[in-house]
Amino acid sequence: MRVRRVGIAAVAAAAVVVASMLLVSNSASAAPMDVTISFAASGTIGGAPFTNAATTITSHLDTAARVVFAPGIYDSASTLATIDIAGIGSSTFIDATVIFVNNNNSNAGFSRSSPSLSDVVVTDSPAFATWDLLTAVGPVDPTRGLIQVVGVSTSRGTLLLSDYSSGTFQAVVPEPTSLCCVALFIGTTAALRRRRARRQRRGPAPQR
Repeated sequence: MRVRRVGIAAVAAAAVVVASMLLVSNSASAAPMDVTISFAASGTIGGAPFTNAATTITSHLDTAARVVFAPGIYDSASTLATIDIAGIGSSTFIDATVIFVNNNNSNAGFSRSSPSLSDVVVTDSPAFATWDLLTAVGPVDPTRGLIQVVGVSTSRGTLLLSDYSSGTFQAVVPEPTSLCCVALFIGTTAALRRRRARRQRRGPAPQR
C-alpha cells in the first residue's frame, strides 16, 4: 500500500487549524487570571514585625469561578494566593481568599472568602467602575488603603496588617494567541523530524 507523504506546509497548516480550534474553545470557556496588589505595609506575620515593607499579594484565579452577587458586584476564588514581604519572604495564604470588585463603588480588593468575607486590602479607582473580573485591568494606582477585620492564616502564621500606603493593582489574562505559536511550533518540528528520519532511512544518494 502506498503511503501518502505529508509535507511541512501541510503539517503546519494543520497545526494552525488545531490552534484556531483551541482559541475558539479558550474564548468560549474560562481563562486563568493573575491579580497582583503591590504596596508598602506594616504589621506582623507569624509574630515577626515589618515596617513600611514592600509587599505584594498575588492571587491566581480561574474566571470560571466568578460569582455575581448583584449587578456590578463580582468575586472570584483564588486557586492560589501568596504574599511576599521584603525582608521576610514569601508565604502562601491558607485561608480561602477571593478577589472582588464592586462597580457601584469603584473599588476592588483582596478578601477572605465566605463565610467571613473579611476584606484584607481594598482599593479605589475609576477603572473598577466597569471592570467585570473577566478581563485585564491596570496597572492602576489605588486611592484608598487598607481595611482588615481579622487576621489571615498563612504558611508563616497569622498575617496582621496595621498600616498601608498607596501602590498598584493589576489583573493580567495570559494571551490566548500564544496557543497558535505553540501549536505551529509543535507541528513544524514534528514535520522536520519526519523528513529527517526519511532521509536517514534512504541513505546517501547513489553516485553516477
